[in-house]
Parts: sequence; C-alpha cells; structure tokens
Amino acid sequence: VSGGATLELTAPAHTIYIDNTDNTYGGTWVVSGGTAEFSDGGAVGVADIEVQSNATLRINGAWDGKTSGSTLTVADSPGATVDLGSHAWSAGAAVFGGVSLSNDVYTVAELNAFGANTVFTGTGTLDVGFAPTTYYLQANASSASTPITLKTIWYDAPAGGNQMSA
Repeated sequence: VSGGATLELTAPAHTIYIDNTDNTYGGTWVVSGGTAEFSDGGAVGVADIEVQSNATLRINGAWDGKTSGSTLTVADSPGATVDLGSHAWSAGAAVFGGVSLSNDVYTVAELNAFGANTVFTGTGTLDVGFAPTTYYLQANASSASTPITLKTIWYDAPAGGNQMSA
C-alpha cells in the first residue's frame, strides 16, 4: 500500500504488531484504538503517523521520519500514549494537540509541557525538522583556457544523478 492511503489501526484493549522491518508503506498510519506496536523504525515505512485520543503508539527502536519528511500527529488526550522508549525518533514535522512543534530535539518532559496531558513516556527523544538536502550545480568548461560557466541545472548527486527543479 502506498501513495497517500490511510490505514487505520484499531483494536481496543489489544495490540496490533507490525513487524515488517523493510516496510515501504507511504501513507498514514492512524492509530485510533488499542496499541500499535512497530518492531522497529523500518516497520513504519515512510509513512506519517497519527495517534488519536484513545490509542497508544510504540516503536521498538529508532525511527527516522525526518529523511522521508514524515509527520507525527498526536492528540492531547488523557487516553493517548506515545511511548518513545529509550529511542531516538525523528520526524519531518510534529503536531501535538493541534499545535505544530518547532524544529528542535525534545525530551519526553519537554513534549508533555506543550500539552494539558502526559501523553509521551520513556526516556527517548523526538527530533523535529526536515533533513537538510544537498544539491549540486552543474559546472561546465569547454577548454582549459575557458573559464567555467555555470548552468542553472541542479542535481541531487555530484556526478549528475536526478535533475532537480531550479
């Protein structure tokens, strides 16, 4: 499943366990009841995650949502829990209780201070903000005696790679 599809994970009083460590899912996991537990960050895929008011999220390892630009959205509710464990998570963006978090690295205590409820647990951290992207400008020299002329073509790799928009 990919490309904007939403998968709702709901099993009140139960745990849904996702253990495909090479998951390529790219939509949104909506955790709306019970517990959604991912074996590690790879099991999340490149998806966004939304934790609703009566749900628990647990990822048993580091999660790199920053590279893919994934968003973590969490309800500020006494029934919501996000267990960071002792892991380092990252997200391209994060929203807690309807408020977008600034780009920064947050502890559990700092995250909980943004809301009215103690939603985040564990000793891990959440790093919020898009990963920097390096682009390469193609340079061209027609001969050793001619100065380099720059083209307005950007690439995502030094040897060309994929052409990027200007």
